[in-house]
Amino acid sequence: MELMVFGHRGVPSLATENSLSSFKEILNNSIEGVELDVHLTRDNKLVVIHDFNTFKMSGLNYEVSETDYSVIENLKIGNNERIPLLHEVFDLLGKRVFYDIEVKSRGKNRNKLVKILLDLIKKYNLESHCMVSSFDPLLLKAFNKLKSGIPVSIIYSNDKDQPFLLRFGFGAFLTNIDVLKPHFKQLKGFVYFIYVKILRKKCFTWTVNTMDDLNIVNKSECHGICSNFPQNFIV
Repeated sequence: MELMVFGHRGVPSLATENSLSSFKEILNNSIEGVELDVHLTRDNKLVVIHDFNTFKMSGLNYEVSETDYSVIENLKIGNNERIPLLHEVFDLLGKRVFYDIEVKSRGKNRNKLVKILLDLIKKYNLESHCMVSSFDPLLLKAFNKLKSGIPVSIIYSNDKDQPFLLRFGFGAFLTNIDVLKPHFKQLKGFVYFIYVKILRKKCFTWTVNTMDDLNIVNKSECHGICSNFPQNFIV
């Protein structure tokens, strides 16, 4: 099975993760998919950053959901870049890629976040060029209520930061999902068996960075990989 390749936060092995430079490398390396992380700022802007705060990227500690973008846009990341807005990524990449949009919320703004996200996706006519992913099944449930027809994906890994049951994919049972997205070391187990083997759902996995990682994936039924080195997996 030919695997679809996604750049994890752009191409972070070549440029700062989730920066416009990193997303430009998606085009420069002819990578068909891009994964990115989206939060809602206090003034309702969709900003592309992985963490819930800005400290790791900028050295200054602002909680994204409690900060206006006018503050966040002045923070410097990587090679004197700034944290971009999602619409800027859409402007850059357009319909030339497939987007895996990972949405993040601490729970207070789920409904608002998914509504603003869907409106932006529709504005750019990208409904058939994206899926929406999250570790949070309640966020996916809120997105599903909008009846967009856009596929949703539950992400999971055996990470101690996650609630125990969500580490093994059981969040999939809390809403309708189209794609299973386990860490590549969890391409097995009850949830994988039910959704991939029985229900024949698609499975994308992460973060596949080496040929040894890829060998594990190739022993499973998987349709796509997300990598920090996507350029190494382009045939």
